[in-house]
Amino acid sequence: TVASATYSSTRGVTFFEGKNDKKDISKDEDKSPTFLAAFFDKESPEESSKGAPESSNDKRDNTFFNAQQWEQIGREKTEKAKEFWNKILSDKAVDDNGKKDDDGMSKNSKELAEFSGLAGDFMKLFGGGQEQQESAISDIVAKARETAAKSDVSDERSFGDLLEALYTYKSMIENVADKYISSIDFSKFDPTSLYYYIEYEDQRKNPSWKRRKHRFYDGIDIEQVERLNEYLKLAHISYDDTVEQIREDLQNQINACELVYAEVNSEPGKPANYVAVPRDQPRNVNHLEVIIGVRGTKSLADAITDLVCEDTQYKGGKAHAFILDSGKYICEKHTDMLEELLSSSGKSKLRLTLVGHSLGAGAASIAGMEFRENDKFDVSVVGFGCPALLSKDLAMNAEYITTVVNDSDMVPRMSGISVANLLMDVMQFDWLEYAERDAQEAIEALHERQPFVFNRDLLLKLKQILTPHIKRYAESKIVKKTLERGEVELFPPGKCIHIYRDGVGFSGSFVPNTFFSEIDVTRRMVDDHVFKTGYQQTFLELMRQHKGDHHFRFDVDVNVDAK
Repeated sequence: TVASATYSSTRGVTFFEGKNDKKDISKDEDKSPTFLAAFFDKESPEESSKGAPESSNDKRDNTFFNAQQWEQIGREKTEKAKEFWNKILSDKAVDDNGKKDDDGMSKNSKELAEFSGLAGDFMKLFGGGQEQQESAISDIVAKARETAAKSDVSDERSFGDLLEALYTYKSMIENVADKYISSIDFSKFDPTSLYYYIEYEDQRKNPSWKRRKHRFYDGIDIEQVERLNEYLKLAHISYDDTVEQIREDLQNQINACELVYAEVNSEPGKPANYVAVPRDQPRNVNHLEVIIGVRGTKSLADAITDLVCEDTQYKGGKAHAFILDSGKYICEKHTDMLEELLSSSGKSKLRLTLVGHSLGAGAASIAGMEFRENDKFDVSVVGFGCPALLSKDLAMNAEYITTVVNDSDMVPRMSGISVANLLMDVMQFDWLEYAERDAQEAIEALHERQPFVFNRDLLLKLKQILTPHIKRYAESKIVKKTLERGEVELFPPGKCIHIYRDGVGFSGSFVPNTFFSEIDVTRRMVDDHVFKTGYQQTFLELMRQHKGDHHFRFDVDVNVDAK
């Protein structure tokens, strides 16, 4: 052990000099500077040297990070200790043996930059006031959980998207809660709660839990999957950016279609859409087939703005106010044109199929309900990821609508009340043991990266001191008061098909509308809603699983970018 220490740097190597034991570790590449041990070992006043903090005349034992002793040393010496540590932790002169990463940064310097932030946070626990200590604990927990999850980029992106949405629309959520449930103090919300709540829900809602939830419901067959995939392609075409793209994609379908009308620009309450007529329709039938595709919102953030919206009276029940306007617009826009098409065809009935994804599925469903009031129209709707749209009775009675929900897709479960309920669940979730676990693992990681700096004795002392700090921090963030939950009033419409991961592959079942009364909080809740990583990938995996062919592809794939 170095009796006393001064900080210096030679040839890019950080090392320490002790009066009683002088050693240049630049000649020993396997050694790392033991500045923690040097600084916190027991020392006498006469052994203290210029570069290190002055030792105290107070008697103290060899206990690392003893908080009471730090108070005895006093604020002045604490500030000197901080300066000493800042100098060490900010130094980039680290022996890297010439190893560089892609950015030209030395490997060891990069590691030091990562763990020195944690070490600096540990120091704040002992020299700072309550505000600094709380900030340090917050940083330690955050860095620990980020380190645990940094290997999964898509999971972190999903978490970030959800977190950003909650903060962006917090006032809207608070207004809904005030109206339907009880007031929510959003200042009590902590991202750490959400992160660990997602982990908790992931553990609870495992494949066995999912299979158990579906065991009493009828399954879907593979022919239904193939038909639904054709409708999925038609829904995806509505996201095309140009009329020419829409026309080309329609002509490339197995059942090629001719474009009749297309609008590629959306406005509030006026979604982009297209109207198409399939070629090669039988001449000996009395109906004309027509397809309407309705575009959803391209941005998830915009979708949340539209989803967390008030409901309104509709057909003896309730409907989502914003989507109701969009659906009525589609009906009013195309009724006359459809009647003209029917008249010119010489047929007596128009068999109309509406397709859509996300808010497009919701608008298509409302439009379908409106079109059904015309006796000349035989209407069906197929929606993917349709939002919570109708009150229970209306949703259950709309059997001409088929809603497909991909596993944890958050949109069909999202309404103002369900979001407020989720927020209260998160704020009341006790995540103390999760934070303690990650902090302990972070300390172990420090030892693994720099074992000579963070030796086992030091790690034990750190763990002993860190635990009560984390407990106090967590308890200050967790809401103890019982918060009243609201009763969800809106559900996805029609016959609902839930496709879910069963632990081996994918399965699908017909489930009641109320199956989606609460948000399924998982790391896939965002990705499950989009086309490429959600619905398109799920249908492909279902078919590969059924055929036992991992190279299977559908005859025609949508050739536009996923939205």
